[in-house]
Amino acid sequence: MWSKIKRSTFNFIISVVFLIEVFLLIFCVSTTFKKSDMNNKNYDYFNNDTIRILHNSEYSGASNKTMYELFNNYSNENHIQITCDSLYGNDFYLKLQADFSIGHDPDIVITAPGYNINYLYDADKLASLHKDILNDTSWSNNFDESILYTTKRNNKIYGIPMGMEYLALYSNNELLSKCGLDVPQSFNELLFACDVLKQNGITPIAFGALDSDMLLYQAITASLGGYMELTNAIYKSELTPPYALAFERMQSLYQAGAYPTDFESIGRLESQQMFLEAKAAFIVESSSFANTIANFSTENYFSDGKFSISAFPTSENVQKARNEFYKSNLIPVPYGVDNMTIHVSKTAYETKHDEIIRLIKYLTSKDSAKLLTKERGDISSVKSLSSKTSSAPTSNIIVERNLFIGKCTEITPMPDTAIDKYVWYSCISSNLANIITGRTDASDVLSNTSALLDAARGG
Repeated sequence: MWSKIKRSTFNFIISVVFLIEVFLLIFCVSTTFKKSDMNNKNYDYFNNDTIRILHNSEYSGASNKTMYELFNNYSNENHIQITCDSLYGNDFYLKLQADFSIGHDPDIVITAPGYNINYLYDADKLASLHKDILNDTSWSNNFDESILYTTKRNNKIYGIPMGMEYLALYSNNELLSKCGLDVPQSFNELLFACDVLKQNGITPIAFGALDSDMLLYQAITASLGGYMELTNAIYKSELTPPYALAFERMQSLYQAGAYPTDFESIGRLESQQMFLEAKAAFIVESSSFANTIANFSTENYFSDGKFSISAFPTSENVQKARNEFYKSNLIPVPYGVDNMTIHVSKTAYETKHDEIIRLIKYLTSKDSAKLLTKERGDISSVKSLSSKTSSAPTSNIIVERNLFIGKCTEITPMPDTAIDKYVWYSCISSNLANIITGRTDASDVLSNTSALLDAARGG
């Protein structure tokens, strides 16, 4: 009885908080509309001459510059108004849900596929683009069929990906060499390396708990679960055992002194800077981070072998069990389409079809893809650019970035695609530092997460 009361109270509180956040988002949007109206008397945000885009932006606004330039160029050339709301993290998913809930559906949603996008598609809020892309062979031939497969649901293509990414462990080999270390091949080796690095005054892992994407946590989860467990999590829309075990691994790293002393107050950008300035030996980052390294201008920065990219190491017993089951040495790497994946609302598809499709073809053209790839450092989904184009072709780290995924023995989904992103951010990401330090019990957070997921499903 008491557990039911606690769960009901928890669900009520979460619901109230969510409604307040949604109200604030809608209010802010309404304010923006009024300002736009004041600046342009002929501007109507909801008319058919405007294409409205909701974009899940990067943690750094700088990487959106080229995309905005493409929007502006298309708008000027085709005499059509394009508006783009770029939000990051939980703000994006709150806005996504708010807009569709109140009937202000954006025309285009640019974000990675996952639970939230699947939910909207199943609710007939997003359109299938299957016929459009298959009926235009000159367009569909731009993409690798295996990439388009990742945006299928019920055997229909519902998203057009512009980029791919994976998560991996980046190592500064010079720092490791100074301490007599190699790139760790197992979790125990990683713990040993952390101890040696600490003794030499080097922060082992550049990591900040304010990274809402929790890349380190995702990489550990993938290393423990592999393809089967993560696919099962996505199918069930719940957090399977590897998600809980990953918290224990993060606590073990904390106890080994692996993180910066101020890890609770820093985020992804600060962590990146630590690694770039050789103040930390390791960092878990996306494949696009190789582009950041290549553009970080330092004397002799492109020397052979200074950096390496590898799969995050798992425990020996986990790896042994997996090898015995699969009869092969499989090392999991999370990989999938990134936030630059285009989805179209059902309303826009029916009322602005031709203009919407023309814009999408423009954004996924080879010229546009080349510009986006150069700026963002993505692995392009366009065939001719997928492995050849980079902003710094002479950089060894870019070459290694492009070759790494082809050498991977097991590809897994991104762990954060399994559940509602609002729950991911509000329950898990917001409690990460407390879980790592032991101030909050991970089992309580997972229990609350399950309760919220049940409530969202009407359970």
